[in-house]
Amino acid sequence: MGVRMGSADIYAVVEQLPQIADSPVIGAELPDSRYVMPLFVVLAEGESVDDALRIAITTSIKHTLSPGTFRMSSFR
Repeated sequence: MGVRMGSADIYAVVEQLPQIADSPVIGAELPDSRYVMPLFVVLAEGESVDDALRIAITTSIKHTLSPGTFRMSSFR
C-alpha cells in the first residue's frame, strides 16, 4: 500500500520556508510505470542553494508528509 500525497501537500510544506518564493511540482509517469513528482524551487531574492537549504527542504517534507517515500536529488 502506498502513501498518497499531491502537489498541494508539498507546496504547503515547502513554501513555509522563508528561502523559497515558489515551488512548482509536476507529476511524471516514467516508461517503467514508476511515478515521480519532481520539486523545483524558486528561491526568494538574495537566497542561494546550499546544504542547509537542501536539509531544510528534505526535513520539512519528511517530517510533515512521508519519511518513507521521499528521496532528494539536487540539480542546478
